[in-house]
This record gives sequence, structure tokens and C-alpha cells, in this order.
Amino acid sequence: MKKRFQTYTALTTLAFSLLLATANADSSPNLATEQTDYSSNSMSGSAQSPASQMQTLVPSLPCPEAWRFSGTFLYLLPTFDDTYFVIESPTSTTYPNGVRKNNDFGFEPAFRLGVEYAFCENNREVQAFYTRFEADQSRRSSGDFLWATLGGPDFASRFENYHGSATSKLNLLYQRLDLNFSQQIVNNKGVYFYLQPGLELAYLRLTEHYRYHLEGATAHGSIRQRSRVAGIGPQMGIGVDYNIYQGTYSSTISHALTLNALFSGSILMGHAGVKESNEYDEDPLLTVKDEKTWRTVPALHAKAGLNYVILGTHVGFSLGLTYEFNTYVRGLARVIFPDDVADAENFTNYYNYDLQGLGITAALSF
Repeated sequence: MKKRFQTYTALTTLAFSLLLATANADSSPNLATEQTDYSSNSMSGSAQSPASQMQTLVPSLPCPEAWRFSGTFLYLLPTFDDTYFVIESPTSTTYPNGVRKNNDFGFEPAFRLGVEYAFCENNREVQAFYTRFEADQSRRSSGDFLWATLGGPDFASRFENYHGSATSKLNLLYQRLDLNFSQQIVNNKGVYFYLQPGLELAYLRLTEHYRYHLEGATAHGSIRQRSRVAGIGPQMGIGVDYNIYQGTYSSTISHALTLNALFSGSILMGHAGVKESNEYDEDPLLTVKDEKTWRTVPALHAKAGLNYVILGTHVGFSLGLTYEFNTYVRGLARVIFPDDVADAENFTNYYNYDLQGLGITAALSF
């Protein structure tokens, strides 16, 4: 899987290089037919005053014709369906009775790195963003009347109404690479709309380990599950920026506060696989893994927030606060073995892979 993701990255890096070259060619004047001097819009030439640059800097473009490097601290809440692992019963019964215990994730830190280049003559830019999020979550439950809720029938039947403990440990990994081309399409009274086509690469993985222990006995049960998908596909976004305020501190320093929102969607062709094993007292009861398959994974992204920009003669700085939502429809899967007679009968359940949370972004343009 690592080699496959590296191959995807190499291909998209080549595509991004071609995109950058195309945008650069389109934004350059035709010297054979046009002699307009654009040196006033170059950071290396005689720069415009910050007040006049503000029209191109705001709301988000690092202009004039400049690089922008950004880093984002993310505080994300991942959400999955069905992370329950045991039932705690208040009394001894011959049937499951009580409260299902859930090992759900809380907010965890993540990061995003970005690099952008703006071609301000045409209000366009190319962008690359890398996001990484990894989190661990564990929970232990103990009691006199526990019921295991996972595993095949041969496994779960050994942990019914038992005295002991149950432990759930989860590990989540999310990596995403976005390569985008942004083109402004509306500029009207401080309101800016732009289209953002591009390419998304995503890698999703959820690893689960459950352990059930009988008190006073050496026997224990263990369940391991892993679901992962690596996908690549086209992305389309639309963004809107609104100038709340802009002004100048001095003749050389300008500043602005903007409201930003971006909505995008991707159709990923994902290469997916699932593994599961059940053991009782270290003896295998179930060991299966899926043959890798290709399937479509729709992805939806949305974020909104505030961005504060300070622009000097040659350098700009911005600080932003956003809240974002990300969902991968049917991104993960689990294999289920429901029958205690036909042991090999099974089916696959699919689950959404959701992330939401705050982001604080600092960016430097020059």
C-alpha cells in the first residue's frame, strides 16, 4: 500500500508541475502583440503601495505574483458508526440486557501544510496541501455480567454473561493530498467567488483490537480488525470571500479582515481491503482477509472562518480561524460472520469516515 501511495504521489506531482507550467504560460503577456509593463506587479520589481495591492491580496490570494507558505493546526473529532464493544448488564440473565459501551474518539490534534503560487494578472493560483491526522483511543470496561458484542458466533458465545473485563483499542490514520487550480470568477463590491478544480489523494485506515478476559481464568479472547482504502480522483470546489474590513496602518502597511468559505467534493477511485481475526486463548477461531478491490468513494469537504491579513511592501502575513467538516461516504468496511451453523457465511458493512473540527492557520507570502 505504501508503494501504491508513493506511485500516486509521483503521478500527481507530475500533473501539478504541468498545471503550474500551463498557468504560468497563460498568465504571461504575449510580447509579440503586447508591450504592457507588468514590473509594478512583481515582488522583485518596483512594488505597488500596500493600499493598491490590497485589492489583489484580499481576500486570500498571496499577490502580487507571490509564493505563500502556510501551516494549520487542526483539532479534529473523528466519528465512526458502531464502535460499541461490550454490554454491561446489571444482573445475571440468559439474554443480553444492559448498556452497550462505546469507545468513541474525542478531539485530537492534526496538521496541514500548504504551498501556493498566485498569478495575479489573471486572478488565479495553483495550490498544494498535505493533511495528516493520527489518533489512538482506548477504553476498558469491567463487571460481573458482561456480554461481548463482536466477533463470530463461535467467539462471542464464549463471552456471555461473564465476570471479567473487556478492552477496546482503536488506531486511526488519515492522510490527504490536494492539488488545486483556483480561478476567481466574481469580484463585486468586496465579494469574491472562485472555482477550484483539482485532484485529491486520500488514505484512510482504522485498526481495531478488542480483548475479553475471564476473571479468575487464564483464558482470554482477542479480536483484530483492520479496514483501509487508498483513493485518487478529481475534485471540484467553489469558494466565497467577503471583505468585512480593510484599511491601512501607515503608508507601507495595510490590513484586512475577511470572511471565507469553501465547499468541495471529490469522487475517489479507492483501492480497499479488510482483515479480521478471532482468537480464544491464543487458538485461532477465524482468520480472513479480503482480496483487494476497487470501489468508488465520494468525499465531501466544507469549511468557513475568518482571516486577518497584514501586508507590507514585500511581505504579507495572515492568521485565520476556521471550522471544517470532511466525510468519506462508505469509506471504511467491516466483515461480519453472523451464523453459528454456516460458519463461513458473511457480509460486509460499510461506514462513513467523518472528521470535523477547528483549524488555526498562519501563512507567510512574499
